[in-house]
Amino acid sequence: MTSRRAPPSTMRTRNTIRVSPASESSRPGASGQDNTPSSMYESTMVVSEKNTLFLPQELKLGGPSNWEQYSPAQKAILRINGLEDAVFGDYPPEEQQTIDQKIRAAKAAVSIRGNCTGEALSQLVGIENPQEMYNLLQAYCIGTGPVLLQTTLYQFIRIKTSSYETIPQFNVDFERLVKLLLEQKEPISDTLKKVVYLTACENEYPDWTARQRALLRSEHPPTLRSMQQDLIDENRSSDDDDSHGTASTYW
Repeated sequence: MTSRRAPPSTMRTRNTIRVSPASESSRPGASGQDNTPSSMYESTMVVSEKNTLFLPQELKLGGPSNWEQYSPAQKAILRINGLEDAVFGDYPPEEQQTIDQKIRAAKAAVSIRGNCTGEALSQLVGIENPQEMYNLLQAYCIGTGPVLLQTTLYQFIRIKTSSYETIPQFNVDFERLVKLLLEQKEPISDTLKKVVYLTACENEYPDWTARQRALLRSEHPPTLRSMQQDLIDENRSSDDDDSHGTASTYW
């Protein structure tokens, strides 16, 4: 029997920026400022055409006070233009990049710089690498050390598939948070990664999650990588079933 994806609570629109403020007013270590990704917002939607690199003026980063609005909006702009990996992926050093990678990195840098004003823009003087630009802005707005660690942990344990348009996007952000925690010398066991991953999936994919949890108790448990690929396949199968079911209602 095919596992079905639980019905979504809201319709999703492609190429959108999720930008509403988070409802919690007191997040650990955030002091009203957060590096929360777009995945953390149950949001209003501002439609953005593909190839638009710049945000509306009210969403541009001026300083720490509006980081929580800017950050998810900037990530969405990068994502819908296929530039996310240039900032959050494992790009090689510039001298080892392909022409395509250099173009994407340059576009990402133009987007980040163009979406900053005032004090935030002044932080980017002399910086051309988009990864360095984003990390520098994050450190400027959020801080480093214990504050950044607390906010990253908060994001990690609250990540949900329902906040993403596709499973690959969810997988990318999950890996980004794991990488960020490791960079801060926070040990995360493979078992904990899998537990958090399944918790993030259980609302939308209850049957699939139950099967994976059973497999984790077996002698040969799945790897996180295999679980991620299996979820992509599960989502594709579920979408196919949904489309067939919808088509049949017209006959």
